Amino acid sequence: MEVYVVEYLEYLKERKHRSTGTLAAYEQDLFQFLRFLQKNGIQRMDKVDEITCNSFLLYLESEGLNPSSIQRKLSSMRGFFDFLIRRGEIRSDPTEELQSLKIMPKERETVEAKERKKLLEAAKPQTAKGQRDAVILSLIVREGLQPGEIATLKTEDINFKLGILKAKRETHERNVQISAETLEMLVRYQEERKNRTGYLFPSRKEACLSRQAIWKLVRKYAREAGISDVTPQQLRRKN
Repeated sequence: MEVYVVEYLEYLKERKHRSTGTLAAYEQDLFQFLRFLQKNGIQRMDKVDEITCNSFLLYLESEGLNPSSIQRKLSSMRGFFDFLIRRGEIRSDPTEELQSLKIMPKERETVEAKERKKLLEAAKPQTAKGQRDAVILSLIVREGLQPGEIATLKTEDINFKLGILKAKRETHERNVQISAETLEMLVRYQEERKNRTGYLFPSRKEACLSRQAIWKLVRKYAREAGISDVTPQQLRRKN
């Protein structure tokens, strides 16, 4: 696989006249991607799929890489895959479906970020209700979902393999890249529910939780965390 990268870099240099700095950035990005593939037992480029590429992006996020750097690496991967397609080495670009996804920025160490952290720690996942509440808080704080989007979220709206959820509102829907922390919580939560379908957060009558119920939940844990005058909108990480 290293040979392909070398040939691609040579192509960028000779045919596209890329600068030395640009070539160095591509080289760094692509060889980091190759190391990730090899670590996961992938030795051929035609074996790379969408799940693998998405896992690489999640790995970069978990390592604390800033969003602009992750986006640059994704751009490097797309250019490389396009080169391989034109060479006939692979049939399709495994990053194609990742184009519309947003990579959430890391939280800044501010007073608000500390309060969000305190809120996330307020729900205790030792009980079924605590586990549910912890997932809801994580979806608000880490992923920026609105209470209405959480209320109507269904099991089938989540792609656990890709770490993507479909957030729906009255007028539109959007794809959200789930952070590694929230995805792990969702997997555990769904396993405890024994992979039930329907609303992810049902009420006692099996309907979905209301937005008001989610808002009361936020206020309850905010009080326990010693946070005053808080709303879900204030807690949501800005996209």
